[in-house]
Amino acid sequence: MKMRMLNQDGSRLFSPLKIVAALVMLGLGLVASALLIFLVYMSVSQTIIQVYAPAPLTYDKLSYSPAQRDVCPGIDPRTGIVETLNFTVTQTVQAPGRLDVLRSFWNRSLRRAAREPDGSTPVIHDLLVTPFENVGDTRVIPLSIRLPDLPPGSYLMPTSVRGVNTNEAQYEVAFVVPEGCGPWVPLPTQ
Repeated sequence: MKMRMLNQDGSRLFSPLKIVAALVMLGLGLVASALLIFLVYMSVSQTIIQVYAPAPLTYDKLSYSPAQRDVCPGIDPRTGIVETLNFTVTQTVQAPGRLDVLRSFWNRSLRRAAREPDGSTPVIHDLLVTPFENVGDTRVIPLSIRLPDLPPGSYLMPTSVRGVNTNEAQYEVAFVVPEGCGPWVPLPTQ
C-alpha cells in the first residue's frame, strides 16, 4: 500500500510541478543574492579606488596654452611640413605602471564634439609606461600633437591620463584652426 501525503483539500502535498516551481524560486533567489553581492563589491571597490588611489600623474595646471594658437591640421603643400599643436606640460609621476592617455577634441564654436569631414569623431589614444624609479619626479615635457583633419573653428583638446586602478588626471589645451587654412593635404592614416 502506497502512502501519499495530501493537503487538507485532498491535493498532493509534493506534486512535481510544485517541486519544480520551488526549485526555480530558489534558483532565482540565489541569482539575485549573487548579483546583489557583486554590485556591492563593485561599488565598494570603486569607492576605495577613488579614495585611496592617486591619479598616476598630476599636472601643475588644468589648462595649457599652445606655443602657437592658430594651427592648420595636415601637411602644408607649399612647404611639406606637418603642422602640430605644440605645448609644454609640467607633470609629477604619482604611480608607476601602464598609463592610458586619451585626447579628444571639442568644437567650442559649435559646442559639441569635433567632427572630421567624414563625420567621425577624432580621438588619439596613447599608451605610456612609468617605471617605479620615476615616482615622485616632476618633469617639464614639451609635446607635439598631430591634429586630425578638423575644419576651421575654435577647439579644445581635453586630455585624460589613467592608470590601472587609479584616478584620472586631466588637462586641456585651447587652439584655433583659422579660416585661412588649406587647401591642406590630410595626414595619412596610421
